[in-house]
Amino acid sequence: MWTGDVCAGDTASPTSSWRKQGERKPAAIGAPTVILLVAVAAWNGLLIPLALRQHAAFRTGFDLAVFTQLLWSTSAGMPFWTSLIGESTFFLGYHFSPLLAALVPLYMIWPDARTLLVAQALILSSSALLLYRFARRRVGSVGGLLWGMAFLLYPPLHYLALNEFHAIALAVPLLMAAAATLVERRYRAAGANLALALLVKEEVALIAVAFGLAVWAVQRRWRPGMWWTAATLAWVVLLFGALMPLLSTTETSFAFMDRYSALGRTPAEAARTVLTSPATAMRLAGDREKMAFLWQMGAPLMGLPLLSPTALLLMVPTLGYLLLSNYKFHYMIQYHYTAPLIPLLFVGGVVGFERLMALAGRPWVRRGVRAAFLGTLVVAAWWWSPLPGARAYQPQRFRPGPEQRVWEMVLHRLPREAAVAADWEVLPHVANRRLVDVRHRPPFLLAAPERVPDYVVARQLPPGGAVAPMYPWLLAASQGEPIRVPRFEPVEDLPGGLEIWQYRGRAADVVLRPVNVPFEGGVELAGARVEHASAPVIHVWLAWRTWAPVEERITFTVHLVNSTGEHVAQVDKEVGDGRFPTFLWRTWVSDPLVVDRFPLRLPDGLEPGTYRLLVGAYVAEPFRVMARLDGEAWYPLGTVRVPLGP
Repeated sequence: MWTGDVCAGDTASPTSSWRKQGERKPAAIGAPTVILLVAVAAWNGLLIPLALRQHAAFRTGFDLAVFTQLLWSTSAGMPFWTSLIGESTFFLGYHFSPLLAALVPLYMIWPDARTLLVAQALILSSSALLLYRFARRRVGSVGGLLWGMAFLLYPPLHYLALNEFHAIALAVPLLMAAAATLVERRYRAAGANLALALLVKEEVALIAVAFGLAVWAVQRRWRPGMWWTAATLAWVVLLFGALMPLLSTTETSFAFMDRYSALGRTPAEAARTVLTSPATAMRLAGDREKMAFLWQMGAPLMGLPLLSPTALLLMVPTLGYLLLSNYKFHYMIQYHYTAPLIPLLFVGGVVGFERLMALAGRPWVRRGVRAAFLGTLVVAAWWWSPLPGARAYQPQRFRPGPEQRVWEMVLHRLPREAAVAADWEVLPHVANRRLVDVRHRPPFLLAAPERVPDYVVARQLPPGGAVAPMYPWLLAASQGEPIRVPRFEPVEDLPGGLEIWQYRGRAADVVLRPVNVPFEGGVELAGARVEHASAPVIHVWLAWRTWAPVEERITFTVHLVNSTGEHVAQVDKEVGDGRFPTFLWRTWVSDPLVVDRFPLRLPDGLEPGTYRLLVGAYVAEPFRVMARLDGEAWYPLGTVRVPLGP
C-alpha cells in the first residue's frame, strides 16, 4: 500500500516494479551522468554568452542595476543598501533576500553586473543535476537523463536565465532539493533546503506553508505535518507582520497590492475576498491569458505534474499569487515570476512519469512514452524558447553594435564617486556606485537637495521632445522653502543618440520663489521664476503640486498682457509636453512637486513698454477654466520690460 507520492513508511519508489528484477543500482558516474554533465556545460556555454551579449547590447535594465548596486554596497560595508528604490532603501525591508550575500565574494572578485548574469546561469543549470539524481532513484539512469535534459530544454528556464538577474533564481535549486526530499520523506533534508530557500525572497514563505500541509494532508504524517505547518505559518506572520516592516525604510505598506486591486487594498482584504467570494477569484484566475500561461508551463511536460498530489499542493501558493494578479508580467513565461514554479513542476513531473511508466506495462510501450515525452519537449522548445534556432529567437537582442561599444567605453570613464541618473538600459552599466538614479518614463528626474546627480545619461528624444536632461522634474522641497531646479550642460554626444550631461553646481540652480496659490482641480501653483535675456524668449519656470487627487488632464498657460489688457503672447502646454499628464502625477509619488519650463516667445514688432505676466490653468476637452480658489482666473507673476535686456 502507498499513499501520496511514496510507499507508506518507505522512501523507495512505489512503482519500481516496472524495472527489470535484479537491476543494479546505477553507478555514481556512468554514461548518463557524463552525458548530462556535458549537456549542462553546453547549456552554460550557450546561455552565458547570450546573457553577456544581451547586456553588451544594452538590453538589460532596472532590475539588474538594483542587484548590482546591492552587491556593490554590501561589499563596500553598507549591507543591502540601494538608491534605486525610494530615496534610500534598506532592501531587506522591500524584498527579503538575505541569501544574496552569498554572491558578494564572487562580486568582489569581478565587481561588475556581468558577475550576476554568469552566476545566475550556473545556479539554474545546477538544478538539472539535482533533478537527475532524484529522477535516477525513481525511474533509473536513462529516465534520470531524460528529465535532466528536459530541464535544460524547458523554455521558461531559458527566459529566466536571460531575464536580467533576479534573486528568486537562487530558489530554483533549493526548492528542487526541498521538494524532491519531501517526496522521499527525508524531512530533515527537506527542512534544511527549505530554510535556505526562505532566505531568497519573501514569497517562499507561502510555499513553505504548503510543504507543511503536504506532509499531513497528502503523506498522512499528522504530527510532523502539523508542527511544520504551524512553524511556517508563524514565520509568515513574523516576516510580513513584523520583520519586513521593521527593516523597511520607506513609508509605503503593501507596496505590491495594486497588482491585486480587484481583491482588495490590503492582504487581509484580498484573503477575505478569496474566501467569501470564490467566484471572483475563479473569474480572475480563469482569464484567457492566464490559461495560455498554464498551457505554456505544463504542455512541455505533457501535464505529468498533474499526477503528483504533493507537487500540486506545493504549487498552490505560487499559482495563487500569479493567477489572481492583474499584473500581466506575472503570467508570462518570459519573466522571472515563473522561478518558484519550475522546480515544483519538474519534481511533480518525475513522479507523474514514474506512475505513467508503471501503467505502460510492456517495454515497447515504455519506449514509446519516453519518445513521446522527448518529442514534446523538442517541439515546445522550438515553439517557445528564445534561444538560437527556435521560433521565438530575436537575434537583434544579442548583437551589440559599434555604438554600444563606444557607450560602454565612455560610461566606464565616469568617476566612480560620481552620482549618476540614467535611462533604464544604461543603469546596469553605471550601478557600481553610491548614488545611481533612474530617469523615469514618462521621462523625468526625482531630485532632492541631497540627491542631485553629477551626471545624467540619457537618449536623445525624437523631434518635439523636451531637451535633455529631461524636464519636468519631480522635486523634494518643504512647504515655503525656495524650490531649486538643477541645471546641466552637455559633455558627451555619443553615436546612437546617447548624451551625457554634467551638473553645473548649486550656484547655477534655478531658484523659484514660493507662491502657494491653490487652483481648482486639485492643483496648486507652488513656485515661479521668470528668466529672460536679449533673445525674444521669456523662460517662465513654474512649480505645481497637487493638494487633492487630480482626475483631469490640465493644461497650464502663461500670457503676456499689455497696459490695455490685450493678450499679446502666450504659451500653453501640459507638463512634460503631454508625456506626464496631471492625472498621473500621484502614481509616482504621494505628494508630487512638479517643475517645468514654459518658453514664451515674443511676437515680432512688439512695441516697447511694460507688460504683465499672468498664469492660469484649464481643461482642454471640453474646455473649462480652472480658476483660483479665491475666484480669480489668473495669478499675476509680475511685469517685464520690452525690449528685453540682460
